[in-house]
Amino acid sequence: MAAAAQAQADLTDASQLFLLSQQALHNPLTVASFDAGPTATGGDVIDMSAIADLTASVAIGVNLGTDFGNDNLFIFDGTAVSIQAAASAIAADSSVLSGQGYIVIADAQNNGAVTVYHSSDLSNANAIDTALVLLSGVNITQLTAANFVV
Repeated sequence: MAAAAQAQADLTDASQLFLLSQQALHNPLTVASFDAGPTATGGDVIDMSAIADLTASVAIGVNLGTDFGNDNLFIFDGTAVSIQAAASAIAADSSVLSGQGYIVIADAQNNGAVTVYHSSDLSNANAIDTALVLLSGVNITQLTAANFVV
């Protein structure tokens, strides 16, 4: 019993979570019935702080032509894009000075499903972008900053 409890506790270790995120590169966790929108009215929250504990700076409704700021969580609009295009557009903007961060897109590679990616370096187009979570049935335009803990 104690061994099982310890094994469960080990899964919450930050290094273990990082390892799991790397393993998820092509197999993001699919979350069904995620409630987007304000948490005060029942909206759900994804806590990613164990991967990279950042002070949240969020840009919502961005697209490939946006003049990006120095944020660490970018939530794109409803236009389906690839992670490569989104990451390259962010990295190309000289205002983006962040290291690690998150990119949330309507993922063209996942049939437009909302996918949350972790980026090892938002200011580098060659960074490692790892798919963490696929939000099944979610409209990306309903997501708010409150739906994420970074």
